[in-house]
Amino acid sequence: MTVQPPETKPKKKKKWYRHILGAVYWLWLLGGLNTLLLQDIPLLLFLLGVGFALIYPSLTWFPGREELKGEPWLSWRRLWAGLGGIVWGLFVGAATIALLLFVIPPFAISPQTTYLTAPRSTELYGIDYQSVIEQQLDPGVPPEDNGFRLLTKTFGRPFFECTDEHWHRICRYLELPTEIEPVLAFTDWLEYTKTLEPEEQEIIKADSTEPSHPFSEEAIPFVRQWLDENDAALDMFITAAQKPVLYVPPMFGESLYDTLLTTEDVCRRMTRAIQIRIRYRLSVGEIDKAWGDVLVMYRIGELHRRSVWIVVSSLVNTAMLGAANRSAEAVLLHSDWSAEEIRRKVEEIMLFQRPWSEEEIRMIFRNERLMALDSLTHMVNGTFGFNDHCCGPTTPDAQDQFNMKIMMRVVRMGTVMVKVNRRFDEVEQWYFSDDPVLPEIKLPDRYDQLKMLAWYGFIGTLRTLLDYMASEFSSLHSIEAWQTSNKGQEADSSLTRLVFALEAYHRDNGSYPAALDDLLGHDIDEIPLDPFSKEPFRYILEEPGYLLYSVGPNGIDEDGRDRSDDPRGDDTRRRVPVPLLAEKQG
Repeated sequence: MTVQPPETKPKKKKKWYRHILGAVYWLWLLGGLNTLLLQDIPLLLFLLGVGFALIYPSLTWFPGREELKGEPWLSWRRLWAGLGGIVWGLFVGAATIALLLFVIPPFAISPQTTYLTAPRSTELYGIDYQSVIEQQLDPGVPPEDNGFRLLTKTFGRPFFECTDEHWHRICRYLELPTEIEPVLAFTDWLEYTKTLEPEEQEIIKADSTEPSHPFSEEAIPFVRQWLDENDAALDMFITAAQKPVLYVPPMFGESLYDTLLTTEDVCRRMTRAIQIRIRYRLSVGEIDKAWGDVLVMYRIGELHRRSVWIVVSSLVNTAMLGAANRSAEAVLLHSDWSAEEIRRKVEEIMLFQRPWSEEEIRMIFRNERLMALDSLTHMVNGTFGFNDHCCGPTTPDAQDQFNMKIMMRVVRMGTVMVKVNRRFDEVEQWYFSDDPVLPEIKLPDRYDQLKMLAWYGFIGTLRTLLDYMASEFSSLHSIEAWQTSNKGQEADSSLTRLVFALEAYHRDNGSYPAALDDLLGHDIDEIPLDPFSKEPFRYILEEPGYLLYSVGPNGIDEDGRDRSDDPRGDDTRRRVPVPLLAEKQG
């Protein structure tokens, strides 16, 4: 009697909706279905095809699971199946890389992503932000009207301390030969002090803590020696400052700070040198010559301001204006000018003390935005920085560049660019609002990261995390300090004008006023307000002078204590007579 084997039911084929669910699973794992559906249709379509191909490789020569049942672990059939799977995986991987690199664009050029839509970059997929910034900064004056052309002809290349590429570019822009024989030499004050004997350096160092005072008798011989060597150079600075512009085109050939170095470092060295000569002239009673140098400091700062292009540049300009204000007050307090002469001096410097306009601030925001977007563009292309030359390490080798390009193409930087643009819009709106706190971008905690992984998938989560990093990478973290610095500049210039008004009142009446309101109708038409408190500046009579101060960035009245006091304060003050450091410590 034969025993009939039990009937085996044929396996049911998977329903069609299960096929779709399988594809959706792969889409989630690879890129985040939600992100793709909303923001990246080309990649969605591509991954859709890859997902189906991975799940349903319909290859007739490839052994399926049913054929491998019962086969030993080591067999030709299993070896053939393994090799086929490897070949298929390599094919899908190569196709993925090829499509990401050469077919699917890394981001769409639109106002939402690249902010600008023209001009297109000739070297990279994106916008030529470098030419946009240069066109904006170019003052459009003939080279002979540029103060830097005169400095270049006078001091030659050593004065600029730049790379070969930058030097050649400077000469082309200024229409000068690259081989220039220097006519004069200039030794920076800080470099000069390093050549002195240790005990002499200590004398200069002690004097450097009193920038509002004349030099001590012990320091005067060393300052005179430095001036004997550099007076002609300082006079050339003054001549250059009379030109319509002081402008060297930015060289996108090094890091960001090196790019800024040429124009800004030269301007700072010029103002520092002039400030040293002002202090010397106060020491020997040359008040009128000292005031002429003060106006030169203001002039250099104003010329530098016209070429300001990012936040760092404006911070440098604020420091230059602050130094000019200190020097102006020092000359005033050591002069014997009449009240009428003081009023004329105020009119001369008020031309240079205007606060930053909204148009200037928005232009700086725009340039910061263009730098950030250009950096992201170059990340996509594996060049790591602001462009092929700038804002990053040297050009990476081919393997590193290829690896970065693959990673950034998978991440899809278009969505990151959109987020960066939104962040810039948000921060710019905050800057002009009354909200004291800059909205922060907080990195998600582990719980939030798990939620993102469940909703966006692996690549989608990586992209979302990169959004946060890109927003911080875009220099927006310095905007709050920049706003504080701009308010500080406004407060500093207002304090300087009040010092002049108080001194004019004193020389008219023989005493300082009991309150700032007493100045109304005499030397000023309106009492300026402290930008940090929106209230009048604090003013306290202290025989034989006064204490005048702003509450500073923290908005707390600390009785006029500043950073040099113990305990340390945050206020910005003017005290007349100006105490020596030894008096302050005592």
